[in-house]
Amino acid sequence: MIEAGNRVGGKMRFHGFHRKELSGVPPGGRHVWWTGMPIFTFEGTKVRDLFALGDIHGLISRLKGLAPHLPPRSVDKNAVFW
Repeated sequence: MIEAGNRVGGKMRFHGFHRKELSGVPPGGRHVWWTGMPIFTFEGTKVRDLFALGDIHGLISRLKGLAPHLPPRSVDKNAVFW
């Protein structure tokens, strides 16, 4: 995490199994993930604003089986990604 004044940002990774159509790609059962970075702006103790960056092109490549597969450290076999 990075903090600067009233802003905090960090790295995140979502993952799951492709079980429903997403972005026109039919479900393939692949384990997929995407990375991103949320940036929160605080006003006192409350979040005033949230901006999120995400690698949607990397996700779509993984859905199609085009990107290299590097699994996360742990995988929840019950997770649904759609």
